[in-house]
Amino acid sequence: MEMPFLSSILFTSMGSPLSPILANIFKEKFEDNGISTSPFRPFLWCRYIDGDSTLWPHTQLYLLQFRTNLNKRNISIQFSTEEERNNKLSFLDFEIEWENDHFIRSTYRMKTHNDHYLNYKSNHVPRILSGVVKCLSSRATFFCYSALLDKELVHLKKVLSCLMAILYQLLIKTSIETENQKVSSITDESKLLVLPYIKSICETIEWICCPLSSN
Repeated sequence: MEMPFLSSILFTSMGSPLSPILANIFKEKFEDNGISTSPFRPFLWCRYIDGDSTLWPHTQLYLLQFRTNLNKRNISIQFSTEEERNNKLSFLDFEIEWENDHFIRSTYRMKTHNDHYLNYKSNHVPRILSGVVKCLSSRATFFCYSALLDKELVHLKKVLSCLMAILYQLLIKTSIETENQKVSSITDESKLLVLPYIKSICETIEWICCPLSSN
């Protein structure tokens, strides 16, 4: 029995290392052709993955015509617009505000955002927990205007206080266990078996190995 071969016409396969490259090439050509053929063009056009940010120097009517022209080019790619309100416009996870002839950047959170990140009691290694703190603090340092940075860092400190406290305890515990392993490796000739953590499976193995005094 012969297996049929399927070809993708409009989309790329998920998980393929070529998919992001091909998608970027296609999107760049698509946007260049759409902008160059429009009688009214944006002053600035920036894109990150599938989000675009523009500065539009023309009227609202011409913006609608420009968007309609883009949406006619490919039925699978449809643009929607979100305009600034009160001189503010969000893009991805940061917000731009126009004030006194200059832009002010700050982090942006949706109204439904609840400041819940990784549960500090979850089964994650300290490296993952510290990654949350590092990622959010780095984002604040990069995005926030200098006058707003302190306020953002105070907010993060309050939100991540439990996570950082348990992280500090885990780091101390890991350090102590590492030192104990170094000492035991000198006096004990038994071999150390390390398994990757898999929820429910590792608990079962631990339950079986406990009577054997295995760690």
